[in-house]
Amino acid sequence: MDLNDYPTTSSTRQLPWKWIASIGGGVVFLIVLVAILFRIFGSSEALNLTVIQEADRVAQADTLLNICEGSENEARCLEGASQDAAALTGDTDYCQDLEGDAYDDCVWGVAREMLDATLCDDLQNTEYVIDCQDSVYRKLAYSGRDTSYCEQLSDAVQVEGCIESIEGALTFESCEADVSGAEYCEYLRVKEQAAAAQDRSLCGSLSEEYIVNCRETVHIDDADFDGVETELEMFYGSDPYLADTDGDGYTDKEEIDAGYNPNGEGKLE
Repeated sequence: MDLNDYPTTSSTRQLPWKWIASIGGGVVFLIVLVAILFRIFGSSEALNLTVIQEADRVAQADTLLNICEGSENEARCLEGASQDAAALTGDTDYCQDLEGDAYDDCVWGVAREMLDATLCDDLQNTEYVIDCQDSVYRKLAYSGRDTSYCEQLSDAVQVEGCIESIEGALTFESCEADVSGAEYCEYLRVKEQAAAAQDRSLCGSLSEEYIVNCRETVHIDDADFDGVETELEMFYGSDPYLADTDGDGYTDKEEIDAGYNPNGEGKLE
């Protein structure tokens, strides 16, 4: 027999690509399916947990209200319970049966708890709206150490205090006009100068918005550093900018303490 009559075998086998491709496709499909199922059930579990927690808060709120039934002062009890229930659930519906300040306190509490300043617009007494919003912005600023919320406070003094609490004291030297505003930087300059000079009158060059706070930072108003504050110098008629008004070698304080007139000869009457 001629060996050439038998079929020859190649030294390299052909891989079954169709079979491999079908297996690979199945694996990819399985991975995608598992990922989808994980996301569905994972989200479902998170949603269920949220629903359970919310239901628990509502149950606690209802318990607070039920405790008041038949109590000695039921109306007063319900007022406090409604406020607590609203803050606990974040739902201002619990405030609806309240009136006046009790209603406003209830809504205000929800606004602070939910960190939602827009709820402050629902206050019945509009005089409280700004204070309510400020309290929310302060809480947002302090809890997240985010000074951008400080900038939303209603006046410059609160803005300064808020930023200072988070970042430390801002000085005239570190103040940037394009960031804080030229007027605010000028306020810092005058405030520091007035405090160093112990002279509240220097604050008079500032706008009304800043002048009061500037004066409050000058704890001792004694421009000539003689130990007699300006108000008392005006009472005695001595010069608040001259430590020894009459030039006799004794300071105004020494003369006043000894019972003598700081303006010249003679004793105080």
